[in-house]
Parts: sequence; C-alpha cells; structure tokens
Amino acid sequence: MSKPTVELGFDKIRIRFDGVLHLALVRSKLLGVHAWRYGDRNYTIEYTMTGGNITCEYDDETKWRAILEQLDDVF
Repeated sequence: MSKPTVELGFDKIRIRFDGVLHLALVRSKLLGVHAWRYGDRNYTIEYTMTGGNITCEYDDETKWRAILEQLDDVF
C-alpha cells in the first residue's frame, strides 16, 4: 500500500499516490474540508469549493487518515 503525499504550492494543493496525481485543488477556491466514514470500508473526504463540491472515497482507513493528517498540516 502506498502512502499518499500532500503537496502545497502557491495556489495549489496536490495529493499523490506513489508520485501519481490523485487530486489537484486550487487553494483560493477551497472553502472547507469535511471527512466521515461509513462502516468499516468506506472513508470519504469532501472538499467544498466555490462552485461545487469534490468528493473522494477510499476503502482504506490508513490512506484516508494520512491524507487528513497532511491536509491539517497545510491549513
């Protein structure tokens, strides 16, 4: 299992798995982040952006937590 990385740029946030882009966000359009879990194998992170939401679902708690911990560091 690869550990995700969260990279912070001037106006970008990029989330990668093994160096491959998973999600890119424009920081100036990001309003908030909300995370939750359903049961044992469904973990969600929702990004509220100006103009709409982006929802990412994961089946692995370790990846989900790693992303949230790194996001917390960049906010």
